[in-house]
Amino acid sequence: MIGLFRPLNNNLQKTELAKVKQIHCSGCVSLRRFGSWPSTLAYPYETDLLNWLIFGFGNLKSNIKHLPCTAMPLIPKTVLTFPKKYQDISGAFSVLVGWATASDHERDENSRLSKFLRKRLDPHLETALATLDITPGTPPDPRLLSELDESKGNTIEGLTSLYRPFVSGLWKSAFLSTGIPALTGERGQSLADNLSDVMLVSDAWIDRQTDHLNGYPNPFSPNATNEADGYLEQKLKELTLLTHGAKEPYGAILRSVFKDGVGARIWKMQNLKGRKLEKSNDAK
Repeated sequence: MIGLFRPLNNNLQKTELAKVKQIHCSGCVSLRRFGSWPSTLAYPYETDLLNWLIFGFGNLKSNIKHLPCTAMPLIPKTVLTFPKKYQDISGAFSVLVGWATASDHERDENSRLSKFLRKRLDPHLETALATLDITPGTPPDPRLLSELDESKGNTIEGLTSLYRPFVSGLWKSAFLSTGIPALTGERGQSLADNLSDVMLVSDAWIDRQTDHLNGYPNPFSPNATNEADGYLEQKLKELTLLTHGAKEPYGAILRSVFKDGVGARIWKMQNLKGRKLEKSNDAK
């Protein structure tokens, strides 16, 4: 799911909000340099979280630059420059997450836009796998996702276990590639697993009604009201603890993401899905 891990901007100070915007633009620039301009159309917000973690726990030296916006080149944007190693990790991660998301929507919704985006990322897929030291044809290579038996995802445990080698595996590969101690080892694995579980369960919760209508497996009934709350609350608490110690302002950004941002994003996406369903039913 693109955009789940966002801070609640109302809770951030101006300096913290400025870093959020700078990191977002920096990630987009990293993807453009790693791939191409068209590939930035598939930039995933998950890369922002990766870069907040890199800056929060890595001893990185960065400078501020003003560069043309990748989407609207006439508008200058403020970006943080950081070592090429981390730019490449950021770009590779964006390619793989963007490809997986576009491919999923293309497959499930027959989306022409998603097909267009996926094709923009195709030429960069092998390089992205190599950058994160992922062996092609083994998880978390996103090309294998279409081979999974989705019928096993009808319980929370079944869903998270089925996709964890891919979602958690991709986070872990990115963390290991950084070489940052706080993002590797047992802590890195726990971070990756919890991020994966939150993404998967949140996505299932938001999609429970459309999945039911389309006959897709989902651990939640279409009329469920709060069955995911306790599970997600516990996972987000664990993520808050795991990211404790990140240097500021990235610590404040991460706290905002896990304390308030994810819940606000789920609520917003759920309402959007509900309105789409209503329009679809009205049109019939």
